[in-house]
Amino acid sequence: KLACDEGLAAENNFAQFATVHFMELDLSITRSVHSFVESFARKFDSLDVIVLNAGLNTAGTTPDKLDQRWQANYLGHWLLASKLLPLMSKSRGPRGDGCRVVCLSSVMHHFGSTENFEVHCCGEGRRTFASRLCKQDGARAAANVYKDSKLAMNLLAIELQRRFDSLGKPAGITLDGIVYEKVNDESDGRELADEDESTAFFVGRESSLELAPQRRLHRPRAVTVSPGAVASDIWRGVPPLLRSLVFDPLMTLVFLNTDEGSHTSFHAATTELPGHESGYGDLPPYYSPYWVPTWQSWSFSFPFEALGPFIGARLSPQTLPRDVRAAALELWELSERTANRLEGQ
Repeated sequence: KLACDEGLAAENNFAQFATVHFMELDLSITRSVHSFVESFARKFDSLDVIVLNAGLNTAGTTPDKLDQRWQANYLGHWLLASKLLPLMSKSRGPRGDGCRVVCLSSVMHHFGSTENFEVHCCGEGRRTFASRLCKQDGARAAANVYKDSKLAMNLLAIELQRRFDSLGKPAGITLDGIVYEKVNDESDGRELADEDESTAFFVGRESSLELAPQRRLHRPRAVTVSPGAVASDIWRGVPPLLRSLVFDPLMTLVFLNTDEGSHTSFHAATTELPGHESGYGDLPPYYSPYWVPTWQSWSFSFPFEALGPFIGARLSPQTLPRDVRAAALELWELSERTANRLEGQ
């Protein structure tokens, strides 16, 4: 109810600057995600930016009988993003270079593990079987669910980017750095203009072979960010006495405020992203709000990534599984099976 009230207030406050649509969404309920996607698709024909920002760090069970930290922090985000993929692919994005998908991770992703993913997805009533598969008991998996959910967000960005990169992927040859497509057609030669008219295909007669530059597609980009240690509502589950004696004084001294905590998300959604020449390979970039000494091992840089100093947004190293692309694909497929099971309940 509080989130709904705040959303309606924001709709009224920003009405003088832009058209704001408040739409209800509860990522911990599968039906709510489907309902939101249907409503969004009726109102809009593309999606420019989406920040997958929801987060919980207190235990609980959702109506789908999953740990609420897993469903709100990861699985609900996965379902939302997977259903909105068609609208993302139609967007030119905020910079004219495609939709931006910002996945909220955390410094805690460094401690996450993939071995508990199946336990988290199985939920109550299926945990005994899943635990044998994962060689973990349910209690230990529950203790690790928050950091596992944050690692899952890093993997979500990686698999999303792989799928984005496959959109309209050319199957031709390369000359002078330009990808060309072999085109044969029985009809008369004609041009097929690209959506932004920046390039065009040329289709020749069957008796000839024309090489035409591929269309320039506005491919979406996925980005992973850490908000840092933020004095936000995520700590609402802390017992009141502990919060007043420990958490509130600590947050006042060393935690970021919510404006600072949103800086990496805003940066990732609006600024030019590094390409493959950045030195971070072809994985989606990961931003931290703190200065991090990237020339050292991650264990050395951890205190900096956890508590600062705050500098806004800095490319930082990730801790990922050895075969990260296979792990990302496996998690996507596990999420699909889980969603199918939940929809059949």
